[in-house]
Amino acid sequence: MLIQSMGKFTDREAAFWTGIASAIMGVTLFITAPVWGIIADRWGRKPMVIRAMFGITAVSVAMAVVPNVYWLVILRAITGLFGGSMAAASALVASTTPREKIPYAMGILMMAIFGGSAFGPLIGGLMADALDTDLSFMLSPRSISRAG
Repeated sequence: MLIQSMGKFTDREAAFWTGIASAIMGVTLFITAPVWGIIADRWGRKPMVIRAMFGITAVSVAMAVVPNVYWLVILRAITGLFGGSMAAASALVASTTPREKIPYAMGILMMAIFGGSAFGPLIGGLMADALDTDLSFMLSPRSISRAG
């Protein structure tokens, strides 16, 4: 596991930090999502999608060079602060798609979102095994654990 490579952790400690790193993004996203929704109503949905994508990308690339598990947790928290891309994308699609095509457009969007959630970790794990964990983070930064 990536976290075990960041220090001399027992399996139990590595599991603890993996749980913290996994959960912290959701916690910060839970807190900031309503704020981003209010800002999207005032400034527009498209700028919020762009903000979320660039912010998440920048922070995720930084995860490739974290020196320890503490920085990984901090960056995962910051990722949640920049988040809201799914909600922003859903609002953007719903507001710009002709009424009769909204179900189809939302279906395509959800397929992309959940397809990424389903296949992203698999591809990231395979890349980490074949290449290198750091390079895998650069190319597929949302992985926390390494396959194998």
